Amino acid sequence: MSFRDIVVLFEDEHFIAVHKPSGLLTIADRFDTKAPNLADLLRDERGFVFKVHRLDKPTSGVVLFAKHKEAHQSVSLQFEKHTIQKNYLALVSGRVQEKQYNVDVPIGEAERGLMKIDRTHGKPSETEFSVIESFTRWTWLEARPKTGRTHQIRIHCLAKGTPIVGDMHYGSETGIFLSQLKKNYKRTGDSDEKALPGRLALHAAALTFLHPWENRPITVSAPLPKDLQSTLNQLRKYAAVAASSHHESGALMV
Repeated sequence: MSFRDIVVLFEDEHFIAVHKPSGLLTIADRFDTKAPNLADLLRDERGFVFKVHRLDKPTSGVVLFAKHKEAHQSVSLQFEKHTIQKNYLALVSGRVQEKQYNVDVPIGEAERGLMKIDRTHGKPSETEFSVIESFTRWTWLEARPKTGRTHQIRIHCLAKGTPIVGDMHYGSETGIFLSQLKKNYKRTGDSDEKALPGRLALHAAALTFLHPWENRPITVSAPLPKDLQSTLNQLRKYAAVAASSHHESGALMV
């Protein structure tokens, strides 16, 4: 992968925001320093950039970098104060009855870099959810984290009993198979049937921060990747419900 594969969503003399594809690290992995990562690709093309936040490797979407120390300090403070607005889209296993709900469950560290629900020693963590669309056995959600814990949305979806599709660490479903959806599905060829979307169904759709030099909010949005859009299209075709649950509070629609 090279910088040519990266879509720049916003850029000025202070910041650059890009669309990180699923499967690419945000920063270097200390256990595999040769693995490609977004920060190094940007530095090779734009010079040194400061990491402000990061996305998990399987998550796609908006990642913001600062181009100089002052920009880094300003936006890092906004993250610390939780004034940055982050909007995620997630496809989860199971049906959710509420149109909107909050998950307020403490999160603590587990083994091997994973996290867990920890009601005794965990850090306070809160995520707001809105249902965008319901299917027979799945739900398309918007998630708005109010705190910034590692794997927070993934843990909170699990806590609700609706793990994110394709989450091999915090769920059991590897993905959605067409054989689950189509009554007369016939596999072609000798290859195994591939799961949809083939990765964690979580996308960082938008990020809003206060630009310290322009003194106005900047919203950066990343379009839904083709793999997630294709999965939604299949669900709408084969797993639609009679009264699809589109909520009315302004969630991101695709």
